[in-house]
Amino acid sequence: MPPTILKDGDVQEQQVSHIETSSDADAIEKAIDSDRRPEAQGKDQAELPKGYFYSPSFIGSYCAIGVAFACGTGGFALVAPILSEISRDLGAQGNSNANWVGIVYSLAQAVVLMLVGRLSDIFGRRWFFIIGSSIGLIGSIVGGTATSLGQLIAGETLIGIAAGFQCSFFWVVAEIVPMKRRFIANSGLFLWTLPTNILGPKIAATIQNNTSVKWRGCFYYLTAMNALSVLLWFLFYHPPTFSLLHRNKRVKQLIMGFDFVGLFLFSAGMILLLMGLNWGGSLYPWTSGYVLGTLLSGFATLVVCVIYELRVSLEEPYLPLELFKNIKYTSCVIWCSIEAMTFYAFGLIWPKAVPILYPNLDLASSATISSLVTMSFALGQMSGPFLANWLPAKPLVIIGSFIGTGLLAAVAANPLNMDLTLGMLVTGNLIIGMADGIGLPMTTFPIKNQERLGTAGGLSGCIRLAGTSIAVAMYSTILSNRLNQTIPAAIETAALSTGISESAVPELIAVLNGGGSLSNNTVKGLTTSAIPLIEQAYRLGNSRAYSTVFLSTLGFGGLALVLSFFIGGVDESDGEYVAAVIQNANEVKVTTEKDQI
Repeated sequence: MPPTILKDGDVQEQQVSHIETSSDADAIEKAIDSDRRPEAQGKDQAELPKGYFYSPSFIGSYCAIGVAFACGTGGFALVAPILSEISRDLGAQGNSNANWVGIVYSLAQAVVLMLVGRLSDIFGRRWFFIIGSSIGLIGSIVGGTATSLGQLIAGETLIGIAAGFQCSFFWVVAEIVPMKRRFIANSGLFLWTLPTNILGPKIAATIQNNTSVKWRGCFYYLTAMNALSVLLWFLFYHPPTFSLLHRNKRVKQLIMGFDFVGLFLFSAGMILLLMGLNWGGSLYPWTSGYVLGTLLSGFATLVVCVIYELRVSLEEPYLPLELFKNIKYTSCVIWCSIEAMTFYAFGLIWPKAVPILYPNLDLASSATISSLVTMSFALGQMSGPFLANWLPAKPLVIIGSFIGTGLLAAVAANPLNMDLTLGMLVTGNLIIGMADGIGLPMTTFPIKNQERLGTAGGLSGCIRLAGTSIAVAMYSTILSNRLNQTIPAAIETAALSTGISESAVPELIAVLNGGGSLSNNTVKGLTTSAIPLIEQAYRLGNSRAYSTVFLSTLGFGGLALVLSFFIGGVDESDGEYVAAVIQNANEVKVTTEKDQI
């Protein structure tokens, strides 16, 4: 098909939309109507410049995405394991405001994920990601030099904002590689997170315990990584600029027509909803007015946002609801969110269970076993996309959902059996991680208009993050409620069998919940021979509560399995399509008078 000659003299190559188009005529009409210049339009791999994948621009851009992703995951993963030590060093030990370190990170990331995707679709991506890593650099410096809890929270807020840019990795890399190579491209990016995700707790503890700078060394490491990220973005990442994205529209025109109302409603709703979910059961009881007020107002604001987007005629809505009409996209996004929720049941709860269920382990062994969930899940995220590069992706997701869900639910059978439990837990999380690693890039395939890849990716990430917040709240509530039932029941039975009165049961529970030793306490009626029975009953009560949490993942896993049949894979006819080509920085840039506001 020859190139199309436009009225203004520009030569525009045929841009085949590739995704769900009905005919070549539709594709040609779309290309003619596109506001993009030829250089900014998608191409098949055969049309790419020779040596594109070996050029400094592509390799440098790929490294920029990987380093930024490592910074985004490490921004809190390196802090969370040693947060108590940090709080103590800052004179805030026991201060409930320390919870805000994690809360602000999640809130900022959730809002920015959608914002950066939407804005960069419109105005171009380059400077958004340069600025994003620059914010991370500033946040790391603020965190590393903090002398109070407030300064630490301020630094983590900036790091959370940066993470919104940096954790957009899966759709940023998706548009610069052929569709069928999005799996292997994502697999490589997960390798960058080895020191900040899989080995994050170990590295954080090592820095804290073996260096003179202690926890500040984690922020110094993030400072260096963010600085490298900024440099790589600036030198090598040259996606289509505003001039190439918009042939006829001016910057001022797009700003004036931007959906600021939708931006405000969506962002405010997400912030309020996530604040309520993070507050509940930690800072305030679930029945507190603070929690209920933020949850209800957040939900109401999001409902108003949806109604506004439906009722008001907008050329570029902030929340494009038509995305949800795409059953493949919607199914894949929800599926990915559920898989993350399943992981969080173990990633959050398992480290709490290990020292209680297996008290005879030394500290090093306990720490290793506690981190097995994250390690196996992350290893699966790396290996799954690697396999999907050669094997059919959708069957892998379906099989992974079925086997992984079953294994993780089976962990609930007898958590006190350490060998059997660890085998099922590691294998189940590995398989679920593999499916999740495959499913994440699959959210980018069903998008009809690949020019909205950032919007779709940002919305997907935002929904996924909201899902994990719901999971944290739900699992924590289930565990707390069950512990209040199972521990008293188990200890009361054991106590009465050894001659201890029922009135002494609350005192026994208080000692054990506080981490104390019964041998050092003078509980009325407690004998030396009764102590092992009481301690075993305490572990049994805990195991029953944890079993309930692990078993609750079965419901989510069942829904994920159903959704996996509706997600879309790679259409081989579109496999060579590259949505946005990295530009050669040495080429003459296209400039027009519309670039002036």
